[in-house]
Amino acid sequence: MAAYYCKRCGAKFDSLPDLLNNSWPPCADNGKHQLFEGEESSKYYCKLCGADFDSLPDLLNNSWPPCANNGKHQAFEGKVSGQWLCKHCGKDFNNLPDLLRNSCSASPSGNHQPKR
Repeated sequence: MAAYYCKRCGAKFDSLPDLLNNSWPPCADNGKHQLFEGEESSKYYCKLCGADFDSLPDLLNNSWPPCANNGKHQAFEGKVSGQWLCKHCGKDFNNLPDLLRNSCSASPSGNHQPKR
């Protein structure tokens, strides 16, 4: 049976309609849950800092001041195995933290950003 997760809070639902038709005030967009479109994995990564966690709720319910969004981690929703590519210059890295910690002259923010 497929599982569906909210990308804002990590709540798990058995069906997509259940996820989309339920709300929880801390979730963005008027408290509506939003579908996490990444793959189920043994590790979940923050797309802002590269930190990894064993579960999506652990990632989303922890914070770190340098992350945007009031210090809240944001889930990376792309492919988590293999090489990590910068969506601006195409340079590849062996892991997400290395990608995020290096500067990119082609990026508007000046930092590499992962390709989904």
